[in-house]
Amino acid sequence: KIDIGAIIPKGTHVLPLDNVTDLNEGDWIQIQILNFHMSPLAGEYLIGNVAQSWIEVGQVAQIREVDDTTVPPTITIWEPTNMEYLDNYGSPYGVLVETIVKPLTPVSGIGFENFKIQRTDGKRAEDGDFRGYNFDFEYAVNCWVRGVESKKPARAHIDIEQSARIEVSGCYLNNAHL
Repeated sequence: KIDIGAIIPKGTHVLPLDNVTDLNEGDWIQIQILNFHMSPLAGEYLIGNVAQSWIEVGQVAQIREVDDTTVPPTITIWEPTNMEYLDNYGSPYGVLVETIVKPLTPVSGIGFENFKIQRTDGKRAEDGDFRGYNFDFEYAVNCWVRGVESKKPARAHIDIEQSARIEVSGCYLNNAHL
């Protein structure tokens, strides 16, 4: 993991990092805030050790440029940051948070097109560690689901986690969370 060297505002492409030695143009990274919660009430961000469930917050991005000549060294990503990322030395909320960048080796170019799928095993989402999605993209980039009819998943039809540039289009999705 690589620590973020400063607060990064939403909408920026340039990220100051403590170290860029193992990062290269074209690499994929995951920007992640640790010690982060989302309030189930007003949709507010809560930082620190509170009673709500932990959630992973951040984004997956591709590196456009690495600059080790600046202090601190920086990387430039193709997509702008999707939120403000706090530095590792404190936050305006008065609680220590940690924002990190992790190199990522995602799967790429996986697509599903023009077919029907229906879950028939009868399992429910509550059955142990059963995930129950008809399509599950995790650590994936440049993937797609097009023109698919999906029926009766135990949970959501399509789950997308720690991924980027996933296209879902022209699909018919029905009878979820059975």
